Amino acid sequence: MLPHLKEMSIIGHGTALAVWFICAVMGVLLAPHSVAGGPAPAAFVAPGLNVALGKPYTLDPQPNYLTEPGDREQLTDGEYQGEKGTLWVQPGCVGWAHHQLVTATIDLGEIVPIAGLSFGTAGGAAGVGWPWAIVILVSDDGQDFHYVGELRSLSAGFGVPAPAGYQDHRFATDELSTHGRFVRLGIVAGTCHSIIRYIFCDEIEVYQGPNEMLNVPVDGPIITDLRAFVSQYVRIAFDIAETRAVIATAGIEDDLRQRLNNEIAVIEKANQAFAYDVRANAFGPMIARYIRSLTITLSCLASSPNCAEQKASRLCSCGTTIVGSGSAYGTCPPVRPEEVRPYRSG
Repeated sequence: MLPHLKEMSIIGHGTALAVWFICAVMGVLLAPHSVAGGPAPAAFVAPGLNVALGKPYTLDPQPNYLTEPGDREQLTDGEYQGEKGTLWVQPGCVGWAHHQLVTATIDLGEIVPIAGLSFGTAGGAAGVGWPWAIVILVSDDGQDFHYVGELRSLSAGFGVPAPAGYQDHRFATDELSTHGRFVRLGIVAGTCHSIIRYIFCDEIEVYQGPNEMLNVPVDGPIITDLRAFVSQYVRIAFDIAETRAVIATAGIEDDLRQRLNNEIAVIEKANQAFAYDVRANAFGPMIARYIRSLTITLSCLASSPNCAEQKASRLCSCGTTIVGSGSAYGTCPPVRPEEVRPYRSG
C-alpha cells in the first residue's frame, strides 16, 4: 500500500502542509558504495546488552497510521517487521502521518550505563522520507532530560540509506558514554516527493555500557522544549558542519580559510552556550538568527572567493546556491552530517 494514497482523503479538504524538506534530504547522503575506491562502512555490532528489550515506553503524539493495541509494546519487543516486507504495511510497525516531531521515551526501570542505541525504520519509496534528525536525550529521574547526541549523524559511519528506492535501515551508534533510566528519542520527519510527513519505526534498542559510565557526568543541556531545540541548536549545528565542509574544499587562500574556520569556532561555541538557555533567554531567537546568518554568509564566502573580494560585509549576496540554507527553507540537509558529533561541553 502506498502511504500517500491512504492519506489523500485526510488532506483533500484541508490546508496543505508546508514542506520543509524534499527528497534531497536523502539525496545528498551518498550510498556506502558511491565513493570510488572508498572503504565500505563498518558493520554495526551492538556494544552491549539491549536493555530496552521488553521495556515500557510512551509516545507523543500517539501513532495514527494503521494503529493497533500492539503499538504500546512493539517498539521494544525485539522483532523486526521489515524483514517480512514493506515496513509500513506490517501490523507490527508503529507509524505516524502529518507529524513533524514525535518523541518515544523508554523507561529502562533503573539507571544504567548507556554505550549506544539504534532506531529501525524504512523509507525511500512511496513518498516516505528518512528522518531528518533523531535527537537523543537521557534522564535519571524522568524530569530533566539531557541532550547527548543526534543519531542520524552518529550512525553515518555504519552506512547511510541509498539515495532512492525502498530500504530498511537501522540508524545506530556505539559512541555514547552516558547513563540514565529514561531514554527519549525526538524523531524529526523528513519528506520525499510528498506533502505528507511520515515517521515509521520498527524497533528501538538501547545498549548497556560498562559500569564506569555511571560516573560520567551528563553535561549536555537540559532540554525543556524539544521543538525549539531542534529548530535552533540542531539545525545550526548541521549548518556549521556543512559550512566546515565547504570551507575545507573551497579554492581559497589559506589565510582566508583559517579566518573562516576561526569564525565558525566562535559560532559553534555560541551555539553550544545558547543550547543551555533556549527558552529563558529573551534574545534567543535573535541569537539564533544571527548565528544562522553568519553561517550562511561564511558558506557563501567560502564557495565564491570573488564574492568575498567584492563584498567585505557579511551581507554579501552570491549568485550561487548557498549551502546550509535547506534546513530552514526546505531544500537541502547537511552534506556531511557525520561531522555533527555528540555534545561536548567547553
